[in-house]
Amino acid sequence: MGTVRARPGARPRLLERAAAVLDDHATAVADVHGAQKLLWETTRSNLDELGKTFGRT
Repeated sequence: MGTVRARPGARPRLLERAAAVLDDHATAVADVHGAQKLLWETTRSNLDELGKTFGRT
């Protein structure tokens, strides 16, 4: 396997983002939970709409 090379500036940016997550882990977790909630609500809404479309309410 070859060596994976990051584009210039990617590594410091990644380290910066990782440090931010570690510095404020609770906020990072809350952000993920918020995104998961939105995705689940969207999924439920889509399922409800599909149920109506196909007569499975």
